[in-house]
Amino acid sequence: MATPESELPTWSEAQQHAVTHASAAATERDPATREHHLQLAQVWATIALSRATFEQAQKFAHSVDDLTGTINDIPSRLPR
Repeated sequence: MATPESELPTWSEAQQHAVTHASAAATERDPATREHHLQLAQVWATIALSRATFEQAQKFAHSVDDLTGTINDIPSRLPR
């Protein structure tokens, strides 16, 4: 059974969820919780890209690149 179009998130809503979870992952100290947020960010990013126009997809890809750099920098910011 398919979900009605009216119940699907818009590109903007899905993008916001992806950014919210990626940002939460970037500040999370607990590895399991960080991984959970990263997985949710990936799911929402996939949904956003599936709902996006070409221009929106390009803009979102640049945002993801920026967030990826931040997330990859997490280990260097954690106290040892």
